[in-house]
Amino acid sequence: MYFIAFILLVLWSLVGSFDVSYYHDKKYSLYLFPESIREHLYHTIRAICYPIIVFSLFYKNFIGILFWIGVLAIIIDTIFFILDAFEEKNSRNKWGGLSHGEYITHLISNALHYCAITTILLSKIFLPTPDKYPAYLSIIAMVFVCGGTITAIQHIWRLYKFNS
Repeated sequence: MYFIAFILLVLWSLVGSFDVSYYHDKKYSLYLFPESIREHLYHTIRAICYPIIVFSLFYKNFIGILFWIGVLAIIIDTIFFILDAFEEKNSRNKWGGLSHGEYITHLISNALHYCAITTILLSKIFLPTPDKYPAYLSIIAMVFVCGGTITAIQHIWRLYKFNS
């Protein structure tokens, strides 16, 4: 089941990276416009949650406070996912609403997102703790934590620049 969580994590991260880099940054540059800055704020909060979730749930078989920090990050991320979904209608009026391609990308990304999280949580809760945590999962998790941290910093910086 850890291998399935690994595959889902990789797919979620790749589709999410495409969504951010192509739609949010290149095609629409959401961080540049007053009407979409609230959506960018929601994306910033979600970008901060991503490396926390990946580190606390996928990097090692943490228990205690680190595990619960991950669960809290999932809750915060889910709240801002819902707020983002409501905000996109107002935020994207300038471009005629959310494009079909981005809608499909969001659908796939969020399905993978919650499947990956559900799979890793089920693995940790219902499977016996492995003697050795899968190295492939720890390695890819650390790669995504580093990349996600850079993305979160970039989002914070763009939000700061907009407000300056």
